[in-house]
Order: sequence, then C-alpha cells, then structure tokens
Amino acid sequence: MAAKASDVRHGRDGSALRRQPAEVVAAVRAVAGRVCNAHGLLLWDIGFVREAGRETLRVACDRTGGVVSDELAVVAEDLSRELDHADAVPGEQRYILEVTSPGAERRLEGAEQFRVCTGRRANVTLAGGRTVLGTIGEVTDRAVTLETADGSVLTLFDDIGRARLVIEGFGAAT
Repeated sequence: MAAKASDVRHGRDGSALRRQPAEVVAAVRAVAGRVCNAHGLLLWDIGFVREAGRETLRVACDRTGGVVSDELAVVAEDLSRELDHADAVPGEQRYILEVTSPGAERRLEGAEQFRVCTGRRANVTLAGGRTVLGTIGEVTDRAVTLETADGSVLTLFDDIGRARLVIEGFGAAT
C-alpha cells in the first residue's frame, strides 16, 4: 500500500525517517486485538523492533489451553490483510510480521493473562521486592491467588512489580 505524505517523516536531507516503535505499537494494538478476538485468542504482546537492518512487527497471542502453529498462520494472514487495509504501519518500507505464542516463560500482566495461565507455575515479584513462587489459582479482576508450599497468597495486581511463568527446573527460585 502506498504511504500517504502525512505518514512518512523526512529528515533534513529529505530521506524518510524510521517509523517510531511506540507509534506503530499503538496503531497496531486495536487492529491486532480485533483479529485475535475474532479467532478466540487474547492479544498478549506487541513489539516493533529493528534487527539486522529490518523492521519486525511481533504480535503474540494465546488462549487457555494454548494455540497451535496452524492457528497462528491463519491469524498472521488475517492480521496482515487488516493491517494493510487500516494502514496501521505507515510508510512504504517493508517490515516482517511475526505472529507467535508468548513462549513458555512469558511475562504476565493483568487479570486476562493470569486467567489464561490458571494452574501453571508463576514467579511473582511484588513492588516491595518480595518474591512469591506458586501455582496460579483463582483470578479476579483485581487479584490473583497463588498456591505456594506455605499456603495461599492473595496478591493484588496493583502490588505486582513483575510476573512470569516458570517451567519446573528452569528459572524457578526455591
């Protein structure tokens, strides 16, 4: 799709400037969310990076029970078409679209992501520095219960500094 003049920034020498990652992510978020939702998936994360001289748009999605590569391929086709239609990634330069699952030891942010991962082990660092390792139990809109060796720990999402899934034997603090 041809770029509109307003979509392309130019430097002093008239050459096109690189797209701004934060602007691209913001523009892509709504489109990717709709496409993921249409496939019964949760939009997990979006990133726009420049690596080895190429721009890459990474979109991660998942659902309870996981997602398989054939589903991701269909989502990638639909998302590519919708991104082109919405001109969500401005400019004429090519970019690579990667649609993936978030990975085994993914970051967790917010109730929806914790719900998808109910029953799995997580390492949660609270804003005060305390770390809780446990199995994700009940999830509400405001909190998650982690089942630990010492019992249940109710943690408000507002108190979580960072959280990620852990695979037993890898990255799990004891």
